[in-house]
Amino acid sequence: MQIDKLSIFDKKKLATAYMHLYEALVLQYQSKNGTCGESLYHALRKIDEIMSKHRGKSGKLVMDYLDSFHSANRKVQSKKAMTADNRYDRVDVGDKSSVASGVKMALAEFEQAIYSVDNPNVLVVIPKTPLRLQCPKGFYDWAVTLPEETLESLEKDPKEFERQYRHFVLSRRFKSK
Repeated sequence: MQIDKLSIFDKKKLATAYMHLYEALVLQYQSKNGTCGESLYHALRKIDEIMSKHRGKSGKLVMDYLDSFHSANRKVQSKKAMTADNRYDRVDVGDKSSVASGVKMALAEFEQAIYSVDNPNVLVVIPKTPLRLQCPKGFYDWAVTLPEETLESLEKDPKEFERQYRHFVLSRRFKSK
């Protein structure tokens, strides 16, 4: 598996969207008068169905990561569904219409996370040679002086871009004093 090729940012985005969907599905099954244990089990089964729809459409890296995350979550939640003290309890969910809309929103978030990680957009393209007519004074002029590896990471990782921009801002503050 090549799961390690995904950035920490992408992994966090996928895991967060997965957990939002899982929690919304659990709540949906609880709103249908299911016990806590049944709701956990049915939510896992539903996520299996949702992920199987994406296996052919989405990239291998994304689906490998989601499969491993789902497997780990399934182990934890299955044990909880079978051994928790409240597994036979039923939860009264107040507004059932908001539960349905919550599932739709969580599913949309999950699919958007898969799409955005599978098809990344470039945030900023920094020219490798300074073009005085096209580049504004400031960060872009400073950024073109960075090493090639750093420039490549700026294009791929938003956290690295943020870190470098903060470095630039702080360097400007010290120069002006």
